[in-house]
Amino acid sequence: VVARAIQRIDQMEEVEKAKFRLSRDVVVVDSDGVGGAGDVDLGAIESASAIKVPDVVRELCRRLPLSRATIVTALKGCSRLEEVRANPAVFIDQVADCINRALFEELTVGIEYTPTGEFWPASNFRDRHQEETLALRVVPVERSVTDMVVCDSDVEEQFAIYLDGRADVPLFLKLPDWYKIPTPLGNYNPDWAFIRVGDSGRRYLLVRETKGTEDIEQLQWESEGWKIRFGEAHYNAIDIDYAFGRIPAALIDPSRISG
Repeated sequence: VVARAIQRIDQMEEVEKAKFRLSRDVVVVDSDGVGGAGDVDLGAIESASAIKVPDVVRELCRRLPLSRATIVTALKGCSRLEEVRANPAVFIDQVADCINRALFEELTVGIEYTPTGEFWPASNFRDRHQEETLALRVVPVERSVTDMVVCDSDVEEQFAIYLDGRADVPLFLKLPDWYKIPTPLGNYNPDWAFIRVGDSGRRYLLVRETKGTEDIEQLQWESEGWKIRFGEAHYNAIDIDYAFGRIPAALIDPSRISG
């Protein structure tokens, strides 16, 4: 974790000095009354005063699930520590992000899932279906266990329509909220499970996560990317093909699951 953290800190964006943007409001008083010409932007200036540096280690200890010794070792090993004087708040934010990413990256490499024999009963689809009583976006379908599928985005809606229109997908599910996979960052609820019939007639069980990007580093919330990696490890342990992405056709690429 320390080695990964040092590498990320050394490669993070430069911490610039704190800047203040100045503007002047012009007010005109004449026989017509009081008027104004609006704000006049005077530009940005760097702070020339001394900035008080807070206790960086204490603040990082408060934010990160790591020991003080580990955090100190990472800070001493990096080459960017002097930049804390330029803008302490930005420096702490960026370093915390770097160390967090290093920690979760290490967890995804070493995590192991072991089958326990536990399963979700199919009766949950009947007994718990009415827990979702109101949805803003629903898609009528024919190849699922319900005649309507609740979607959270345009990407999910497009994927539901795409699956429902494929003859080689006899059944698909929008996985419900109660279906969760435990991860070090909390429970993970993947999007889709479906059956695809291969060229030879063999049936494949697939799980897919649909997002608005193909780049896992560009996801809106950092934890999403790590949960996807943990989800992949989970499904690898039970020999189920798992992937994430944005383009429906790419998520059911026959070259991946032909047979």
